[in-house]
Amino acid sequence: MQWSLLVLIVMGQCSSIGGQLCDYHFIGDKKTWKEAQDYCRENHTDLATVSNQTDMKRLHDAATAKYPQYQGGAWIGLKKNTPNIVWRWSLPGVEFNESESEWSPGQPDTKGCVNSRLDNCVRMNGGTWDDFFSSTTYKFICYDGQCSSIGGQLCDYHFIRYEKTWKEAKDYCKKNHTDLATVSNQTDMKRLLDSTTEHYQDGAWIGLQRDWRWSQSGVEFNDKHNKTGKTFYISDDNNMKNWTEAQRYCRDNHTDLISGVKQLEDFKRQHQNYATCQKTSDTCPFWIGLFRDSDWSWSDGNNFSFRSWDNAEPKDKQDPKKLCAMTTSNGNWSSADCNETKPFFCYDDSVILIKKNMTWVDALYYCRDHYRDLVSITNQGEQLWVQERAKTASTPYVWLGLRYTCTLDFWFWVTDETVLYKNWGPDQSGDDCNMSGAMDREGMHQWVKKDDDENKFNFICSK
Repeated sequence: MQWSLLVLIVMGQCSSIGGQLCDYHFIGDKKTWKEAQDYCRENHTDLATVSNQTDMKRLHDAATAKYPQYQGGAWIGLKKNTPNIVWRWSLPGVEFNESESEWSPGQPDTKGCVNSRLDNCVRMNGGTWDDFFSSTTYKFICYDGQCSSIGGQLCDYHFIRYEKTWKEAKDYCKKNHTDLATVSNQTDMKRLLDSTTEHYQDGAWIGLQRDWRWSQSGVEFNDKHNKTGKTFYISDDNNMKNWTEAQRYCRDNHTDLISGVKQLEDFKRQHQNYATCQKTSDTCPFWIGLFRDSDWSWSDGNNFSFRSWDNAEPKDKQDPKKLCAMTTSNGNWSSADCNETKPFFCYDDSVILIKKNMTWVDALYYCRDHYRDLVSITNQGEQLWVQERAKTASTPYVWLGLRYTCTLDFWFWVTDETVLYKNWGPDQSGDDCNMSGAMDREGMHQWVKKDDDENKFNFICSK
């Protein structure tokens, strides 16, 4: 087959699923948690799994669309039943690796998380980690996900054609997105330009104002092209919080609590006085985004680390019957007796892993014959959702709907979306006519370029 003809075939069918890889459904009938789970599995995919703050908003929107007076109090798919202790990072998509941990000698011990509320309990103390009582108030470190990478970009740029003043543009972005664009390096510059139309020549506002500060809270300006990005906010003595309060503050005002070894290493390079402080120093310790998730898991088996417990929740230690999670009136979660009857949220999964070994072209036709298309990934949330499916593949990589055309010299998604969000792994050089994109089953689940004539992998379809 001529490659120009293949380009027409793979791009000639639009299968967008609205930019979301799952759909939430609010069910107003009151059921116990187990009855709700059975209902969702029979009529949808499962009880709702929540992977990030965007999903939290989508849950609320799904309920208010049916019941405008909805005030919370509905089951989600989180339940206390995981038999093993698991450490997780607060920021979705950052996975904990014990071999990279930096525990202090004798840590973690049984004095912190085990005998208190056992979830949110890790602080950085003198550059190493201790588990500790999550109710204690400390300073904390927030991370600003400008466009720095944890395996992909943590933000997406959106070019808005409406003409507004800088203040009007800032207000618009804060209402509809996160903020006016922040630029931390040359890669961000290119992504910013790529987000505009091809022939756009006029000026456009970004989030920089005199005396040269970024609009986004906590992001410092460096006129010498910040290589790693001043992407951290450090609370002061007047802003000390317990772990849960610190997490909520960071999510409301920045991106999240600092999460992952890479972010901690960047922090130590940028703030050596904090990273090397002694345990007696006034600058130590700080809460970081590592928490112990010893016995709560999602109904569908997903491994998402995102949690949004209300203050003093969960209460399973005080009341052993409160083993199931529900939404609350303020949008967070609380624990409740699983035998109580409540409305609930189901979800429909829009992607499926196919454990058949095929070339990329055969996988494309299989998805179109049996489902909708090979999956596209256009943002960080979709990356997190798809990589959960990739983890159970029987091949080291899984095909995505990502293809290179040498005729037109660019990469494209077969569903016709532009490749703006990118998650390429290191050393992915070379663009040949028979190159397609696949996701690594392990590690950071980054994308790789593979010759589809020589490789047969599992693949992920959109439904």
